[in-house]
Amino acid sequence: MNNHFDHARRNFITGMLAASGLTVLPAKVWAVADKQASANPGNPFLNTLCDLVLPPTDTPGAVEVKVPEFVEVAVKHGLSGAPVDAISRFEFALLSEMPGFNTLSYQQQIEALTPIDNGSFSRNPAEKPQGDLALWKAIKALIVTGYYTSQTGGSEELRYVLIPGKFDADVPADASTRAFSSDWTGVKFG
Repeated sequence: MNNHFDHARRNFITGMLAASGLTVLPAKVWAVADKQASANPGNPFLNTLCDLVLPPTDTPGAVEVKVPEFVEVAVKHGLSGAPVDAISRFEFALLSEMPGFNTLSYQQQIEALTPIDNGSFSRNPAEKPQGDLALWKAIKALIVTGYYTSQTGGSEELRYVLIPGKFDADVPADASTRAFSSDWTGVKFG
């Protein structure tokens, strides 16, 4: 290939990523996170959040896949518009609202986080969480992005077909049907 084409293609891809709000490829974040995983004992609060969002089922959960390390690196790079101190600020805000959050059972933590989650994704401004609790939307987006761009999330949780078959608009689906890892058409990063 000629260098002009490669340069133009690289500029186009970089521009599209910047326009979408994702300025760092998930693969690059994973490369840094993998290096840090062995040297860093991890953030227990972030581990709890990751486990609440994507617990282990018949596939490994977010903590097992090292998503907390991914989120820490992604926050340092400002992905999803998260400030560098998003995790500590959210932790402080949550523990100020619910001082015993860390001692609650798994189900109680889910129940305590549900109103914040619902408000974060609500279109009604009156329901949106205030202050640093509003950081939940960015943190959760990074948890989900980290999981589904991981090897496990992309190949075990999602169905992977290197070359998908024909288009069929009427495919039966039930609770056991998994999405395709190659279908990122509805994902908006940032």
